[in-house]
Amino acid sequence: MQFVMATLLDEHVHGASQPESGQHLCSETLEAEIYDIDDELPLVKNLSSQPELLESPLEDLASGLLLGPGRIEKALAWHKLGKSYSQICYLGSGVCGYLSVAHRGFLTAMLDEAFSRCLSTTFPFQFMTTAHMNIDYKALTFADQFLVIWVNIEETDEGKVRVEGQIETLEDELVKAPTVLVRATALFVEPAAVRRVFYLY
Repeated sequence: MQFVMATLLDEHVHGASQPESGQHLCSETLEAEIYDIDDELPLVKNLSSQPELLESPLEDLASGLLLGPGRIEKALAWHKLGKSYSQICYLGSGVCGYLSVAHRGFLTAMLDEAFSRCLSTTFPFQFMTTAHMNIDYKALTFADQFLVIWVNIEETDEGKVRVEGQIETLEDELVKAPTVLVRATALFVEPAAVRRVFYLY
């Protein structure tokens, strides 16, 4: 396993698409390019053209903890009320746990936040919290690339919602078929204490 890990990392760091000597471009050099090409990404055009999808502002993403240089440096999101949530983001190199591999804890937080945002648009007057999450890391997630998050609401019950989602690479001229990096399912519940408070008021 260690040999496979080292081989994958070596291929990524020293591959033809990487900067010389395996050094990543710093966030400052990437910022202008990221902000300039968002509207030109085919997936952005596709999602923006669908009238049933509403654009979701991301300034409050996890109270700003996930957004910023070296973390999620740019993000756009859309939601379909009661159905789904989609997000395209650029993952910086400040979230790496080992060389250029993104820390799995950060990826988990990204999915948990995406689940929460999907539910907040569907149930704006309810406070839903994560009861449990099952997560499967399918492949190594490298930093300094665009990622796509898809979330679907699978089942709703009184005070309970089941969702599923995944993080994958962005399809473009070089990446013809997206790779699923992380897949998860989760149960969100409305705490009984919160329901009692809303009932009183």
